[in-house]
Parts: sequence; C-alpha cells; structure tokens
Amino acid sequence: PRRRGGWFGGDFTLRFLAKGYIAADYYTTPKNSSKPQPYPYETTTALSNFPADLDVRLKPARPVLLGLLKSQKAIYRLWAAERLVKLGYVNSDVVTVLTALLENNRENNEEKWIRSSAVRVLTRIGHDARAALPALKNMLRVDKIDKYLRLDIEEAIKKIDSDSKNNN
Repeated sequence: PRRRGGWFGGDFTLRFLAKGYIAADYYTTPKNSSKPQPYPYETTTALSNFPADLDVRLKPARPVLLGLLKSQKAIYRLWAAERLVKLGYVNSDVVTVLTALLENNRENNEEKWIRSSAVRVLTRIGHDARAALPALKNMLRVDKIDKYLRLDIEEAIKKIDSDSKNNN
C-alpha cells in the first residue's frame, strides 16, 4: 500500500501484482484531488472509500503487451518487449521492435537509455535475437558511441553468437 498526504486528507493506493498479469491499482482520494495518470499497461480504479471486500480481477498481460509493441511511444514499446521477455514470450515481433529501437540515432538521454535497455534485453534473449545482429554490429561502427553502450553491444553480440553456435 502507498499512502500520500498524511493520515488525514491524503489518498491511499493498493497495488495488486501477479506474474503474467497487468498491475491493478485501487485508490481513494480526497475531494478536489487530481486523479493519477493511468498508463496503458495497468488498470487504475478510483473508489470513494475501500469496501470491506474488494473484488480484484487482473487482466492477462500478454494481449496488452502485444498491443503495446505497436505504440507510438518508444518507451512503451521497450517496456512491453522487456516484460514479454521476462514472461518467457519471445517471437520475431519482439526482436523486430527492439531492433528498431536500436536504429534511433538521436542523442538525448532518454533515447540513449532506450537503446542501452534494448541491447540488454536482446542479450537476455540470446540466440533467438539473431535477427538483431546486423543492427548491433552497425552500432559498433559509429564513432560517437558511449563506451558503456559499446561494452553492452559487444556483450550482446558475444552472447547471441555463442548461444547460436551452442544450439546448432
């Protein structure tokens, strides 16, 4: 449970989590308080007060996450791919989304973080991420690449190549 604003007059949130399901938040807020911004990957329900029995129904995550792979926002696509891999669900769509995230060459901090995170997810996938090898190798040819990202890319290539050789 999360509590904000003190014991009196604040809001209170209960969050329910289960592997393979979308998080569910139930919250109470005082009058004239703003409602939290819901994300597409969780459900948020406002209550005037918490009932004695709360009927919590969690949505399966996979359909929601597969839909988020097509989101306009890069951060949502990354988040969905990352969660699908953690759930053990890897297919060509996930690898394609992660590879596309690598090809964004903007140099702001968020884009660097997204590329770095995509590389780490591809490393976690291993040999099933063979389709991303050309993009990873292209990234190494760029002169202005961050040294830590370079190390992550080299590790990803090594892991994907070694897993491919072990599985053949």
